[in-house]
Amino acid sequence: MLSSPRGTLASVDPRRRVLRTKVDIIGRISANDARIQGTFFVNTIEPTVLYSLAAIFLASSALNISGPAFIREEFRNWHYPPWLRYAVGCCELGAAAGFVIPGYQAHGALLAIAVLIGVFVSLLRTREWLRMMLPAILASLSISLLVDHWDLL
Repeated sequence: MLSSPRGTLASVDPRRRVLRTKVDIIGRISANDARIQGTFFVNTIEPTVLYSLAAIFLASSALNISGPAFIREEFRNWHYPPWLRYAVGCCELGAAAGFVIPGYQAHGALLAIAVLIGVFVSLLRTREWLRMMLPAILASLSISLLVDHWDLL
């Protein structure tokens, strides 16, 4: 009888034992790689996404609050009142702050998703299909962060 970490084997074909050993080694390597990749995501990619979203929403907030002519013109074309761009700018500022303050990432994601739903509605009403790409990317990143930080709500 041969013993293995999984118990004793009554009759073992040497070829199966070698194959099983290789599978066990590959399984351990794969599990270790998954742990390393998970750590890489948390330590590198997630902060990059958070700070990138914060920068985008901060710039968008500055544009909406300062109100250059092309922003005012867009809000007029969408038939929105002038005060709405200030409200949107404040929501974007809150989303940007939420993304960078630890423990408030889910709140920032919720504010970002609320703003982006408004953007989608505005672009759908005016049939500006090509302009939906960036909001769609921002929404998908915000939703993934909301799911990842759901426990912080």
